[in-house]
Amino acid sequence: MAGPTTPPPKDPLVALWFALGLLFALFVGAATGLLAWLSGENVAAAMLTGFGAFGGTTMLVLLVINLFKR
Repeated sequence: MAGPTTPPPKDPLVALWFALGLLFALFVGAATGLLAWLSGENVAAAMLTGFGAFGGTTMLVLLVINLFKR
């Protein structure tokens, strides 16, 4: 049986990195949506493209933060 484990130390900068990552994801999503709209997509399809890029970038940011937090 393993002994008691301690929780990992809390890093106060994780919230800051997450906020910066969300701003970056917002920029990526907006740029992707704008480029899709300028290429001839209708507004709804361009928004869905931007939302997809925002979601993908947010997931990447979360994975990178989790990787470097270890």
